[in-house]
Amino acid sequence: MKHHLMIGTWTPPGAIFTVEFDDEALTLKLIKRTPIPQDEPISWMTFDHAKKNIYGAAMKKWSCFTVKSSTEIIHHSSHPMEHDPMASKSDTNTRAIFCLAAKKPPYCLYGNPFYDHASHGNVFSVDATGSLASNIQNYSYFPKAGIHGMVFDQSETYLYSADLRGNKIWTHKKDPATGTLELVGELDAPDPGDHPRWVELHPSGHYLYVLMEAGNRLGVYVIDEKTHLPVFTQITYPLVPPSNYAGFNTECPKMYRSDVVFLSHSAKYLFATARSNSRDVTGYIAAFALGLNGEILRQICLNPTPTSGGHSNAVSPCDWSDEWLALTDDQDGWVEMYRWRDEFLGLAVLLVSRFIHYSFKMAAAPGLLYVTMQPRPNLPFNEFTDWYNNEHGPLRLRLDFVANGFRGRAIDFDQPQNKGKAPEELPEWVAYYDCTDVNGMTTEPYTVLRKEGVRSQREIDVMSNIKVDRRIFDFVESRSATGFKPAEELDPSQPETSKQGNVILAVCITLHPGKEAEFYRWLKEEHLDMLSKIPGWLRTRRFITSSKIPNPNNRNDDEIEYLTIHEFGPENGIGGPEHQAAQNTPFSKEIKEHTIKTIIRRTYKLHYTFGPAPRDLAILENKDLKPFESCDKLTRTIPASPSTSWPAIESFITTPDKTDIPFRLEGNSDPNAPTIVLSNCILVEWGIWNSFITTFFSNPANKKYRILRYHTRGRTNNAGSTPVTMDLLADDIIALLNALRIPKPRP
Repeated sequence: MKHHLMIGTWTPPGAIFTVEFDDEALTLKLIKRTPIPQDEPISWMTFDHAKKNIYGAAMKKWSCFTVKSSTEIIHHSSHPMEHDPMASKSDTNTRAIFCLAAKKPPYCLYGNPFYDHASHGNVFSVDATGSLASNIQNYSYFPKAGIHGMVFDQSETYLYSADLRGNKIWTHKKDPATGTLELVGELDAPDPGDHPRWVELHPSGHYLYVLMEAGNRLGVYVIDEKTHLPVFTQITYPLVPPSNYAGFNTECPKMYRSDVVFLSHSAKYLFATARSNSRDVTGYIAAFALGLNGEILRQICLNPTPTSGGHSNAVSPCDWSDEWLALTDDQDGWVEMYRWRDEFLGLAVLLVSRFIHYSFKMAAAPGLLYVTMQPRPNLPFNEFTDWYNNEHGPLRLRLDFVANGFRGRAIDFDQPQNKGKAPEELPEWVAYYDCTDVNGMTTEPYTVLRKEGVRSQREIDVMSNIKVDRRIFDFVESRSATGFKPAEELDPSQPETSKQGNVILAVCITLHPGKEAEFYRWLKEEHLDMLSKIPGWLRTRRFITSSKIPNPNNRNDDEIEYLTIHEFGPENGIGGPEHQAAQNTPFSKEIKEHTIKTIIRRTYKLHYTFGPAPRDLAILENKDLKPFESCDKLTRTIPASPSTSWPAIESFITTPDKTDIPFRLEGNSDPNAPTIVLSNCILVEWGIWNSFITTFFSNPANKKYRILRYHTRGRTNNAGSTPVTMDLLADDIIALLNALRIPKPRP
């Protein structure tokens, strides 16, 4: 089937190009160049509600064209910007930049001037044919405003505007009789460097998507159903790759400018683009999957465009299906048609037949793997703990995208809301892992851990006796007390460590449909600040059900969970007056009654901090445990027994330059016990120390020590690509001590 696209130009001489796209032959050809007034090139054009007229933002004017057919487009009229006498003068840089046509009566046109003297928007009435009639209103923003994009809600009652120069988002209400606008409110962008350029609103009216030109990110807002103002959710998505991505240009912090964001025909998908400021660096196009209410389920891809995009890398989904979208690229003067099929984005045709498929380039997405566990009665505690601390947890911490990991044990069974509940309803254990990129959980380094030959028989047996609930969340925001240090950075031997991070209050919430705005407003305006005043408060972090990868244990595929993790010192005010005050304000009571659908609140004590290597000798003091050997034979745990007398662990750590260093840790099981490191030359293995260690531990005075020995790099494996120097060998010892969380000696 053949379709026709109309395209304007950014610079003189003005023209409207009609391009024919054949979605069967995959051809794209120019069939008409319609001349228009040469000094009125159209930077943005839009059809009226009936596709009988084209309206254009045309330099110093707003233009109107009658559309008789795709090849017969006739200039009807042009109207100057009249909100400021300076705007239409030839010696000012003010220009018409964007226009939006009403799709419901009254069928007015709403225009945005830009650059200097752009403090007002222009509203035009139309006649019975849809042609522009007169300028009926010049509504005010503020002197430094520069609106670049607007969108109406589904009923065309409220208009949302992206103020690129003023760094704001504006809300106006439309008069249903005249089409004129009345100010409702304005909101600053989250960051001074964001500069909102474009807005798109989901048909449900719940979610507003704000594209930040300078911030190069997509901000997610919810619409307050009472005030109709947008409320920032603290959720953003990148529109260019992270700075550490291979091939990403980091020489200039202003290398990229994000451009536009639009919904697909069905509103199941959202597309956004970014331009590069260099002809030698590509722009990007991103795609997102949306839920029924408009919530972003996941960022599907972030693909390069063929060129920088020039002034315009603007995407325009077609209005008859989700399959096709156009992209204007004015670096080389192209228009491109992309095919969207099975959530795969391909450049189908570029004025001549051409077909390119790009591989997906996912942006890093920090988040959390959150797992609750309830061992069944037939699983011994010691076996469960040995498996978790010395096998399962360290394997996860060896992954590049897993930054840390913790175990917590519930201490809230005596709380009124928990009495009488079955163990399955109140899991005793929680583990959570901070991930620098949750997309890593779909890659082989993670998925291979569950495969036969990698997964040990012990893991299979233990997991079969645990009720596991595993959830994946995206990171939203964090706030912390002055001087706070994360638990993984604390030295366990230092006295101040016992004062930090010992208690975790985890709150998981779901909301009634359409209540996101009230929820975010409550958190921002009241609740989080009040919680931070509870004695002993250290840090609060917020997460939301991951939009990047599926959650296997979600209660409902379409239900979003909001997880908040509060960290407190061991002496804290949880449940005390300040906590009660935060929960019992009028606002909090209203939220509980009308906004929150379900809430699970659990309190855990920090039980163990994982590292990238097994080190828990204490659990191996239990003589009922059996020795363990991993499938790759690189890890062994040896419990204390009459024949061995002291526990031992043999495994390996991986250095920053990706070299494996085998080690053996043994002796006193206290994690804060003084540790002796025995280093031997590359010509021998650690067995050279066996006789010495037996003699050493035969002296009762020496049983207070742990001993760490290791194989010097290159002894049993590749020595790595880094030149071996004394400094590097010293760094290997430091890497061992850090991985095993061996405390620094006190001064």
